Amino acid sequence: MSAVQYEARVERSTEPVWRSLYIWLISLPNALLGAVLITDSSYWVTSLAIAARASEGLLGAALATGVLALADELIRSVGLRHRMPADWWVRMIGRLLALMLSALNLMCRLSAGAASAVVPTGISLTVLSICLLLVRSCWDQRLAPSRPADDTDDEDLF
Repeated sequence: MSAVQYEARVERSTEPVWRSLYIWLISLPNALLGAVLITDSSYWVTSLAIAARASEGLLGAALATGVLALADELIRSVGLRHRMPADWWVRMIGRLLALMLSALNLMCRLSAGAASAVVPTGISLTVLSICLLLVRSCWDQRLAPSRPADDTDDEDLF
Protein backbone atom coordinates (compact mmCIF):
# COMPACT_ATOMS: atom_id res chain seq x y z
CA MET A 1 0.00 0.00 0.00
CA SER A 2 1.46 3.32 -1.04
CA ALA A 3 1.54 6.42 1.15
CA VAL A 4 -1.12 8.14 -0.97
CA GLN A 5 -3.48 5.16 -0.65
CA TYR A 6 -2.85 5.04 3.10
CA GLU A 7 -3.60 8.76 3.51
CA ALA A 8 -6.77 8.42 1.45
CA ARG A 9 -7.88 5.48 3.61
CA VAL A 10 -7.17 7.37 6.85
CA GLU A 11 -9.05 10.39 5.52
CA ARG A 12 -12.07 8.23 4.66
CA SER A 13 -12.01 6.53 8.05
CA THR A 14 -12.02 9.85 9.96
CA GLU A 15 -14.69 11.48 7.79
CA PRO A 16 -17.67 10.01 9.72
CA VAL A 17 -16.25 11.37 13.00
CA TRP A 18 -15.95 14.92 11.64
CA ARG A 19 -19.31 14.64 9.89
CA SER A 20 -21.05 13.60 13.12
CA LEU A 21 -19.34 16.47 14.96
CA TYR A 22 -20.58 18.86 12.29
CA ILE A 23 -24.14 17.54 12.59
CA TRP A 24 -23.95 17.91 16.37
CA LEU A 25 -22.66 21.47 16.08
CA ILE A 26 -25.46 22.42 13.70
CA SER A 27 -28.32 20.85 15.67
CA LEU A 28 -27.34 21.89 19.20
CA PRO A 29 -28.04 25.65 18.85
CA ASN A 30 -31.38 24.87 17.23
CA ALA A 31 -32.34 22.55 20.08
CA LEU A 32 -31.26 25.12 22.66
CA LEU A 33 -33.38 27.80 20.96
CA GLY A 34 -36.33 25.43 21.14
CA ALA A 35 -35.67 24.99 24.85
CA VAL A 36 -35.58 28.80 25.23
CA LEU A 37 -39.02 28.98 23.65
CA ILE A 38 -40.30 26.34 26.09
CA THR A 39 -38.88 28.13 29.15
CA ASP A 40 -40.19 31.48 27.87
CA SER A 41 -43.63 29.94 27.52
CA SER A 42 -43.42 28.50 31.00
CA TYR A 43 -42.46 31.93 32.36
CA TRP A 44 -45.40 33.47 30.52
CA VAL A 45 -47.79 30.97 32.11
CA THR A 46 -46.33 30.74 35.63
CA SER A 47 -44.38 34.02 36.11
CA LEU A 48 -41.62 32.13 37.92
CA ALA A 49 -38.30 33.98 37.84
CA ILE A 50 -36.36 30.72 37.54
CA ALA A 51 -37.86 30.14 34.09
CA ALA A 52 -36.62 33.56 32.95
CA ARG A 53 -33.14 32.80 34.32
CA ALA A 54 -33.16 29.40 32.63
CA SER A 55 -34.05 31.12 29.36
CA GLU A 56 -31.06 33.45 29.74
CA GLY A 57 -28.70 30.54 30.33
CA LEU A 58 -30.10 28.51 27.47
CA LEU A 59 -29.96 31.51 25.15
CA GLY A 60 -26.32 32.13 26.08
CA ALA A 61 -25.50 28.47 25.40
CA ALA A 62 -27.37 28.62 22.07
CA LEU A 63 -25.45 31.73 21.10
CA ALA A 64 -22.08 30.22 22.03
CA THR A 65 -22.70 26.95 20.19
CA GLY A 66 -24.13 28.87 17.24
CA VAL A 67 -20.91 30.86 16.95
CA LEU A 68 -18.94 27.60 17.05
CA ALA A 69 -21.14 26.10 14.33
CA LEU A 70 -20.76 29.20 12.16
CA ALA A 71 -16.99 29.19 12.62
CA ASP A 72 -16.87 25.48 11.74
CA GLU A 73 -18.91 26.03 8.60
CA LEU A 74 -16.74 28.98 7.58
CA ILE A 75 -13.58 26.93 8.04
CA ARG A 76 -15.04 24.03 6.07
CA SER A 77 -16.21 26.32 3.28
CA VAL A 78 -12.92 28.16 2.95
CA GLY A 79 -11.07 24.84 2.97
CA LEU A 80 -13.29 23.51 0.19
CA ARG A 81 -13.57 26.72 -1.80
CA HIS A 82 -13.79 24.98 -5.16
CA ARG A 83 -16.88 23.02 -4.05
CA MET A 84 -18.87 25.84 -2.41
CA PRO A 85 -22.51 25.97 -3.54
CA ALA A 86 -23.76 29.01 -5.37
CA ASP A 87 -26.11 29.98 -2.54
CA TRP A 88 -23.40 29.86 0.13
CA TRP A 89 -23.77 33.55 0.97
CA VAL A 90 -27.51 33.22 1.46
CA ARG A 91 -26.97 30.36 3.89
CA MET A 92 -24.28 32.23 5.82
CA ILE A 93 -26.35 35.40 6.02
CA GLY A 94 -29.33 33.40 7.32
CA ARG A 95 -27.27 31.83 10.06
CA LEU A 96 -25.59 35.14 10.91
CA LEU A 97 -28.98 36.91 11.15
CA ALA A 98 -30.25 34.21 13.52
CA LEU A 99 -27.14 34.68 15.68
CA MET A 100 -27.58 38.45 15.67
CA LEU A 101 -31.24 38.10 16.71
CA SER A 102 -30.20 35.76 19.52
CA ALA A 103 -27.51 38.20 20.68
CA LEU A 104 -30.03 41.05 20.65
CA ASN A 105 -32.44 38.85 22.58
CA LEU A 106 -29.80 38.09 25.22
CA MET A 107 -28.81 41.76 25.54
CA CYS A 108 -32.47 42.76 26.01
CA ARG A 109 -32.92 40.11 28.68
CA LEU A 110 -29.78 41.08 30.58
CA SER A 111 -30.49 44.82 30.50
CA ALA A 112 -34.19 44.73 31.42
CA GLY A 113 -36.17 42.99 34.11
CA ALA A 114 -37.54 39.50 33.59
CA ALA A 115 -41.15 40.58 33.17
CA SER A 116 -40.56 43.08 30.40
CA ALA A 117 -37.75 41.17 28.70
CA VAL A 118 -39.44 37.81 28.29
CA VAL A 119 -43.09 38.39 27.47
CA PRO A 120 -43.23 40.87 24.61
CA THR A 121 -39.66 41.05 23.40
CA GLY A 122 -37.97 37.79 24.32
CA ILE A 123 -40.59 35.42 22.98
CA SER A 124 -40.95 37.34 19.72
CA LEU A 125 -37.18 37.44 19.10
CA THR A 126 -36.89 33.75 19.92
CA VAL A 127 -39.72 32.88 17.54
CA LEU A 128 -38.14 35.02 14.82
CA SER A 129 -34.79 33.26 15.27
CA ILE A 130 -36.41 29.83 15.15
CA CYS A 131 -38.44 30.75 12.06
CA LEU A 132 -35.31 32.04 10.33
CA LEU A 133 -33.46 28.81 11.11
CA LEU A 134 -36.41 26.73 9.91
CA VAL A 135 -36.57 28.62 6.62
CA ARG A 136 -32.83 28.19 6.20
CA SER A 137 -33.12 24.49 6.97
CA CYS A 138 -35.91 24.04 4.43
CA TRP A 139 -33.78 25.91 1.90
CA ASP A 140 -30.87 23.52 2.58
CA GLN A 141 -33.11 20.46 2.22
CA ARG A 142 -34.48 21.71 -1.07
CA LEU A 143 -31.00 22.18 -2.46
CA ALA A 144 -29.45 18.99 -1.05
CA PRO A 145 -28.36 16.51 -3.70
CA SER A 146 -30.35 13.30 -3.71
CA ARG A 147 -28.49 10.04 -3.22
CA PRO A 148 -29.57 6.79 -4.81
CA ALA A 149 -31.02 4.25 -2.38
CA ASP A 150 -28.83 1.40 -3.63
CA ASP A 151 -25.49 3.13 -3.01
CA THR A 152 -23.78 0.03 -1.57
CA ASP A 153 -20.52 0.14 -3.47
CA ASP A 154 -18.61 1.57 -0.49
CA GLU A 155 -15.56 -0.53 0.19
CA ASP A 156 -15.64 0.22 3.94
CA LEU A 157 -18.89 -1.69 4.42
CA PHE A 158 -17.14 -5.06 4.57
